[in-house]
Amino acid sequence: MINHMSVQRADTTNGVPVTTLKDRIHGNIPLDNVQSGRTQLFSNDQETMLARHLNSMAEVGYGY
Repeated sequence: MINHMSVQRADTTNGVPVTTLKDRIHGNIPLDNVQSGRTQLFSNDQETMLARHLNSMAEVGYGY
C-alpha cells in the first residue's frame, strides 16, 4: 500500500485494474515499464510513406 491506500481503493480512484496494481506491487511488472495504448502497427518509415501517399492522393481528389 502506498500512502496507506488499499489496492481496491486505488483501483476505483484511478481506474487501473486490480490485477495490474497487484502485478506492480509484487514486482511482476517493472515500475519503469510503462506503455499506453496499442503497440505500433507500422514502422515510422512505413507510417511516413503511407501519410505521403494519402496526402498525394487527396491532392488529386481521390478520397478513401
